[in-house]
Amino acid sequence: MKKIILSVLIPLYNNRRGIRKILNGLNTIDPIYSELIEIIISEDSEESVLLKKEIINLKRKFKYFEYIDNKPKLGFARNWNKLISKSNGNYFWLLHHDEYWLPSKDLINNIIKNLSYKKDLYILPIKKINVKNIKNYKIILSQEHLPNKYLIKAFINNPINFINTNIIGPPSSLIVSKKYKQKYNEKLLFLIDVDYYIRLLKIINKKSIYIFNYKKAFIFSSQNNNQSITKLLGIKKNTIRHNEKITLMNKYSFKINLITFIKDKIYYFLYKINTALNTRITILKNIE
Repeated sequence: MKKIILSVLIPLYNNRRGIRKILNGLNTIDPIYSELIEIIISEDSEESVLLKKEIINLKRKFKYFEYIDNKPKLGFARNWNKLISKSNGNYFWLLHHDEYWLPSKDLINNIIKNLSYKKDLYILPIKKINVKNIKNYKIILSQEHLPNKYLIKAFINNPINFINTNIIGPPSSLIVSKKYKQKYNEKLLFLIDVDYYIRLLKIINKKSIYIFNYKKAFIFSSQNNNQSITKLLGIKKNTIRHNEKITLMNKYSFKINLITFIKDKIYYFLYKINTALNTRITILKNIE
């Protein structure tokens, strides 16, 4: 029996377009890897998004596939934790329904090959995609979220910095060894990923972290998903973020003094400069 190398965990919530993009990517996986990958989809939508035909096709393609329709619904954090606990692979990848990769890119094959390095944590760069329609034009903003490796390593060595600036992005950026099956804190909403990153990086071997280069592998993150946690929190998000920030500062004994204040501002400035320099704007005319 072959070992499952990678568990792809998909928490699905009310995003038919998002899951279509993920399925398009999964369908491009080389058949030689189909028995090395486990796919688990946990549906938490108000109405089922995945169709029976799509489920059947996935069962045919992947030897290890499971579809779960949660009744009653769990909520996003409990759903994430359920998926992690059910994963059987050497590594697990919590892939949200608003993250995806282009079918033309050999992403999964690249990931599987790099997992042979047997690192404890792999970090995938994110490209944020924001589409705005203005009159007869469609404006597409593409931003590289992950900064240069020097800044990443500064945060890895002192993960408390994530409280002020999340330079990694969403949980979809991380591929984690099964040795570190930590659960997300279900009491948090806005900074749930930040808390997870801090706890993970505090116990993981810093030399056992692999950061993918943008030229080799990255995923897109749609900023136009109205079912994202940020959008669902609405006008309350700033208040929730502030309260959770104080909670995490107390939890990790993070005290603001002149040095930490200046350091934080420098990190934030460098991060924003990197994002600005790696922003691409495409303007297309809408065809009626």
